[in-house]
Amino acid sequence: MQRYFSLLRSANGEREEASGELLIDVLDGRCRGRYRFGYVIADLMLKLGLLGTVIGFIFMLGSLVDLNSIDINVMQRLLAQMSGGMKVALFTTLTGMSCGVLLNIKYQLLDWSVDNLLDDVREQTYRYTSR
Repeated sequence: MQRYFSLLRSANGEREEASGELLIDVLDGRCRGRYRFGYVIADLMLKLGLLGTVIGFIFMLGSLVDLNSIDINVMQRLLAQMSGGMKVALFTTLTGMSCGVLLNIKYQLLDWSVDNLLDDVREQTYRYTSR
């Protein structure tokens, strides 16, 4: 913040709102640029959860390939293998969605905080430049 106001002071003696808004835009880009990658990670979590769901269903349906005969022992083994694939599918979906939603909430709160900070900076800049 000190750097911001020192740049505002050194704007060739001009105390115009245009130079203040330009510096606020630079500050905005720097603040938001530091956490933009977090939104990518949150989105990636959701997609990895869905990918895990597909892989789990492939495991589940892959156990049907070995089905040669139908008797009680084969069916019990088949159901055990299918439930393992279903467990992978549901667990990855739950994990991916939970992590993605929590990260999105975290970064949305951070985004709102940056908005509040920049509003305060705009207000202080207006007070400083209107003297």
